Amino acid sequence: MRELTSVREMNLLILGAGSHGQEVRELAESLRVFRKIAFLDDESPEAIGPCERLERYVGEYPVAIAAVGDQALRMRWMGDLAREGYVLPVLIHPSAVVSPSARLGYGSVVCARASVGSGAVVGAGCIISSGATIDRNAVIQDGTHIDCGQVVRNGE
Repeated sequence: MRELTSVREMNLLILGAGSHGQEVRELAESLRVFRKIAFLDDESPEAIGPCERLERYVGEYPVAIAAVGDQALRMRWMGDLAREGYVLPVLIHPSAVVSPSARLGYGSVVCARASVGSGAVVGAGCIISSGATIDRNAVIQDGTHIDCGQVVRNGE
């Protein structure tokens, strides 16, 4: 049996320390799978560095997510993270209900009390906010933000 010489910790890097970033941190903490969680942000004193230096942290924080409301910026950062070799997780709050047949794209976040129905497809980099409902077989495009309490029907 091969001996492990180095184990990569399950540490999470969050790009953006604003309100959505804070929500993502709390969600990630509730999952209890990340040993360390840190922010990159250009203005927050809570951050370990600015977002433009994301390539410096992939060794210590191999898992990362872009947590900003601005769709264009979120998608750009997701591309940057992927190019640098970060793992882009899907984060699902423990109180959310996601059907086992739903498909969620990398870098998406499903917040507290949200619901994603059977056969639904949620693209990459989406935000499904608290209490939102995605109907069965609905399709959500990459980068979409479904706000608190919104309902997305399947279009049948």
